[in-house]
Amino acid sequence: MAGQSQTVRQITVPTAYAGTLSSLGVAVSDFCGVYARTKDSAAGAQVDTPAWQAPSEGGLYKSTFAAEFLRRKVEKEGVAWAISGYAAGSTTIAYFAPGAEGDVRLRAVLDHIKAFEEFYWHQGGDDAGDGTTYAAYKTALTQVFSDAASQNQRGTNFKKAVTTMATRTSAGRGTTAQVQAIRTAGLDWSSENGAVYAEPHDIDLVDSVHQGQAGNIVLAHHVFRVFNGNDNGPTLGAGTRSGNTITIPVTLPAGATALAITGNPGSRFHVFPAGTTANAVAVSAVAYDEGEQAMKLTLAAAPANDVALDVYFCRHPDPSQSAYGSMIRDDRMEDGLPVGRNLEPATVNGVAAVAAPGGEEPAEPAPEPLPVGARILLNTYHSQRNASEPSFFAGSAAAGWNSLNARANNSASARLPLTSSDGVATPVKAHAEYSTGRGGSTTLTGSVVPNDVLQTNMFISRTAAASYAASTSARVRITDLPAGTQWKVDVLASAQGTGVRNQTIAIGSDTRVVDVMNNTGISATFDGVTPDSGEIAVAFTQVDAEQFAYLTAVILTRVG
Repeated sequence: MAGQSQTVRQITVPTAYAGTLSSLGVAVSDFCGVYARTKDSAAGAQVDTPAWQAPSEGGLYKSTFAAEFLRRKVEKEGVAWAISGYAAGSTTIAYFAPGAEGDVRLRAVLDHIKAFEEFYWHQGGDDAGDGTTYAAYKTALTQVFSDAASQNQRGTNFKKAVTTMATRTSAGRGTTAQVQAIRTAGLDWSSENGAVYAEPHDIDLVDSVHQGQAGNIVLAHHVFRVFNGNDNGPTLGAGTRSGNTITIPVTLPAGATALAITGNPGSRFHVFPAGTTANAVAVSAVAYDEGEQAMKLTLAAAPANDVALDVYFCRHPDPSQSAYGSMIRDDRMEDGLPVGRNLEPATVNGVAAVAAPGGEEPAEPAPEPLPVGARILLNTYHSQRNASEPSFFAGSAAAGWNSLNARANNSASARLPLTSSDGVATPVKAHAEYSTGRGGSTTLTGSVVPNDVLQTNMFISRTAAASYAASTSARVRITDLPAGTQWKVDVLASAQGTGVRNQTIAIGSDTRVVDVMNNTGISATFDGVTPDSGEIAVAFTQVDAEQFAYLTAVILTRVG
């Protein structure tokens, strides 16, 4: 086995950890051993010189995981079993790349044992925190397992299993998107390479990411099932909603007859309007209907009938360090373990409202917020008070809108949500950014709706005068645009001073040089622009002379 600090604690544990083999009732088989090396900053968790020993409270390998896993393996298979490997805390998967320190140390251990029948990889938290991409993590997994196989006298004849992250609370490194990217990479790589992916969310933690001795026992049960039978639990299907009740059918694995709900697993469900992860809808109760073989989620409030919902189970972050007591499991315990298999982590997209028997029909779908022909105007405003104090306006002051001011040389960031007259905003946001000669940059952001106006000072200059911010470039980013749409983008620019002529306006690699002094209308038109990951960015750069130029307006019209 190999990985980072969670794997370290599967081999041995810090001195400060509560719970021992004897106090937790974990027996040690007479027919097991451990030969492993660890690197960890926690006192008592580092094994510099590996030696063959059985798990024990006074030896090198104090983890309840090692003792519990090995005892069950010996009892199940009737032969001696051992754990071997290398783990290092606070490391990314690149630490185990061919020739890197982790790879060299793991190879040394594998050279000593010569052969192995199972390889378990438990690592990914630091990659989530560092923003490692989905593709990069999958590529690195291939390298890790290929390198391990090259050190195995059995070659590729071994079982493979991957856990990137088990229980993980919000204090752990990485955003939800970053955590999910690494988890998805591990899941997809496993399915493509004959490995088993395990993501247990019922492991009790001692902090935001590390399992304690009690959690080690539960983790040992999961890994035991992964390699001896399976750890696959029930799965969720496509759901429907009537009022404030969501019904999601459950597929039970062979041998299971029901679900058992313990604690309060409602907090493990996250519900959002479809296509977003904002404006969460609270879940007030969770139940299993045996007759319908379906989960029933009761929402604290019923959204409008035309609102489709996305439902997540065990989406990052987990709600608590105490994870074991709040879970949904099936009733399969044929292997003698104390509980069944967990309900599999899942995303149920687009749960639609349906008419309840005798109830009202769903309302007609709401009109698309940005239909073909919709226009978004971002109109810049040059403040005459001081060029280093850009103004940020929504609509016009006469209409009662407020403004936010941020000093350019303070690298300030401001957010002003804009709403239409009926109070309904689209997901679209506009970001005005510009670099300054005073060593900072400013980003001002607002949500926009069709035909509303976002105004921000997009003044740029090549002057060295101390009274000006001396920006030489500016950019407007329009984000959260609907996928699959196409837009015509009209850009207007202007200038002050006879020496200012050529400026560049660019969207992606499409760059135009415009003469802003002689401009009497649209400076540049970009047709059929498709948002890149929901974003269109317009860049404006000063080229000629040390004078002043302005990005006057950006107009987006949906054309497809």
